[in-house]
Amino acid sequence: GIYVLEPKVLDYVPKNKKFDFSKNVFPRLLKNRIPLYGKKLTGVWMDIGRPTDLLKASMEVIKREGKERKVQGVVTKGKIMLGGNVTIEKGVRIHGPCFIGDGTHIGSGVLLENSSIYDKVHIERDAVVQNSIILENGKVGWESEIRDSVISRNCTVERDCKLINSIVGDDMTIRTHSSLVDATLAPP
Repeated sequence: GIYVLEPKVLDYVPKNKKFDFSKNVFPRLLKNRIPLYGKKLTGVWMDIGRPTDLLKASMEVIKREGKERKVQGVVTKGKIMLGGNVTIEKGVRIHGPCFIGDGTHIGSGVLLENSSIYDKVHIERDAVVQNSIILENGKVGWESEIRDSVISRNCTVERDCKLINSIVGDDMTIRTHSSLVDATLAPP
């Protein structure tokens, strides 16, 4: 669930080594007779430790909080959450559940389906984003396809790229005409 820790607990976590709270830290605390407390929370809880889990959790929030919306010149269906100062050009198709964050621009001919688009993302015309997350300040070039993928903060996907079942780390650029399938990219 949610861990609330005293800073001194982090002394039990070795530097530069993989260490799991439930398998390593908590047993050490108990062994040293440091008390642990728990509280049962009501409501929905989901692990978001993997990118696919983050998408699943995002879609659940949209299904609960989103609304059917009409946007002039745009084909919409399903639940949608729209932030402020969003620009959506004519000819866009949005098939919810979808989230579109503040200050985002969606170009003409774009298809957004079952996706979460965070703040200040710019998606150029005729792009396709399905079952994906694009985090803050992302850019998607025209005619690019992003399916079943997570694009992290400040990333640029240039024109005519295809990303399928891929994860792109912060501040990365995917060059024009690139194709990534089952790829994970992280900054050096």
